[in-house]
Amino acid sequence: MSAASIPATFMRRAQRHFRGTGRPLVYGRRRRTDIGLLAFPNPASTRWVLVTDTSTLPDTLEEAILGDGPSTELMVRLTKYATIAVDDLPSRFVCEGMEVGRLEVCDGVPFLSDAVALSCLSFLLRHHEPRTGLFVRVVETHLRSHRGR
Repeated sequence: MSAASIPATFMRRAQRHFRGTGRPLVYGRRRRTDIGLLAFPNPASTRWVLVTDTSTLPDTLEEAILGDGPSTELMVRLTKYATIAVDDLPSRFVCEGMEVGRLEVCDGVPFLSDAVALSCLSFLLRHHEPRTGLFVRVVETHLRSHRGR
């Protein structure tokens, strides 16, 4: 179980951003060839699920994956591809010796422990060497405000 060290300056920035907006701080796409991972908040907990963003795939690959359109089988495949994408990444995010988040795979589905962990994953994907070619995009639809609005 490897850990990624997250700088305290980034943690402060991510926490300040979350307090101000109710959304995790994530970096956008860096290169046109980068593949996106969609992050969906779980309405019943603080966890976030990851699936592959088909709109960031090359056209021929997107067509092959989408096939006959949206289905349960499609969601399973998109989740599977996201699991493969994060497989070699650290499962823990640590700042100044304290664990600040986790990336876990449960029943073949990649989850992040909370919004801070999502920001840490975004930081890791931006700064990881060798370059991962991945980025995270937050799905806005069911975001809860931390202020209860």
